Amino acid sequence: MLVIFEGKSSKVSFDEFCDMAMYFCGLLLEPDDIDDLELTISFETDLAVRNWNGYCETGDSDKQFLIWIRRSKSAAIQAETLAHEMVHVKQYIRGEMAEDGQHTSPVLRSWGGCGSYAENTVEIEAFGRTHGLINRYNLHKQEKIDV
Repeated sequence: MLVIFEGKSSKVSFDEFCDMAMYFCGLLLEPDDIDDLELTISFETDLAVRNWNGYCETGDSDKQFLIWIRRSKSAAIQAETLAHEMVHVKQYIRGEMAEDGQHTSPVLRSWGGCGSYAENTVEIEAFGRTHGLINRYNLHKQEKIDV
């Protein structure tokens, strides 16, 4: 697994972000999925224009992902955002999320995938798993990131 950083977070060290990303991958992905995984984590200021905390998209291959995290947010929000976006990485890798950010299952797509952001099934899963991932990471590290 390769983790590349672009920009700078003044809130959390690169080592901490790398540790979090690797830990979340271990919880969310199969070992074979992790081997060739390439994550680029970019700390951005222009996400504020859309009022987003983060964003995830696929790269040039099915094992490359770009995660943007809003630089101006607190350490806790940045950690939550990484956890949330790592769920989307899992969804892409397992074929649960299409390029348009919708669920790939026709049943789930019709149930909620085409509704508002809050009703989108891939977002429901990502938001639902975020705090659990952070709590597990905190137990793993035996230190608290204020969430």
